[in-house]
Amino acid sequence: MIALSLLSVFLLGQTELPQQWRLSWHWTWPAWLAWLLGLAAVLGVIFIYSREISSAGRKMRALLMTLRLLAMTLLMLMLAQPTVEWFRFEEPRLLVLIDRSGSMEIVDQYEASTREISRLETCRELLLAGEQSVLDRWRDKYQVQVVAFDKQFIVLDMLEESNKPRAQSFVVQDETSSGTRLGDVIDFALRELPGPTPIALVVLTDGNVTDGATLEQAAKQARRMRVPLHTVAIGSERKPPDLAVENLVVEEVVFPGDRLQVEATVR
Repeated sequence: MIALSLLSVFLLGQTELPQQWRLSWHWTWPAWLAWLLGLAAVLGVIFIYSREISSAGRKMRALLMTLRLLAMTLLMLMLAQPTVEWFRFEEPRLLVLIDRSGSMEIVDQYEASTREISRLETCRELLLAGEQSVLDRWRDKYQVQVVAFDKQFIVLDMLEESNKPRAQSFVVQDETSSGTRLGDVIDFALRELPGPTPIALVVLTDGNVTDGATLEQAAKQARRMRVPLHTVAIGSERKPPDLAVENLVVEEVVFPGDRLQVEATVR
């Protein structure tokens, strides 16, 4: 929970905005120097034509001065190389990957709580709990895409107002979900999902990789693409109870009142 809260500080739904334009200049000199040179040129031309002794009348000199100033202005514009750029503002894309493989059904035990909750339910509460959930806060600033994964990758629609599709997204599907391709889903999200390069990847998983690329290999790919990879570890640090009774030797039939001797190995 602490890790996801910290991510929330770092980490708007997709909004279609109208196309806009701006005028871009490629003038390498400082603005104050350009204005100073332009003002000096204008004053110089006015001074020269005002002191010029010529048979041309005042109107003709004014016309020539205007043409000279226009030529200088055109030259300055050519040097500045103005460019009209059309663009559309879009919020950065944030990808959230949710592990819903079979191991996410494990119910962990926490020292600070007696409540029993599965790892997948923990993911659901971390992302969706509260009036303004973590996922909603992220959608206020980013284009959020959510991908659930086990052996397969499913892009989820988390923008529905109804809670039904959200709840179904956090359910282990069937026996085919017994594998976890953690490295492959990161590579899929980075290179195959349509859209601009994401600003970050947030992965909620218990870390068990059973098939495909490893997390280290996926992290190298994310590093090459300059995409930060944030992993939120789901599960308790306490090991779950693991008890086995083996090599059981016992009588198959016992009468009421008889003493029963059992031999077994407890591991």
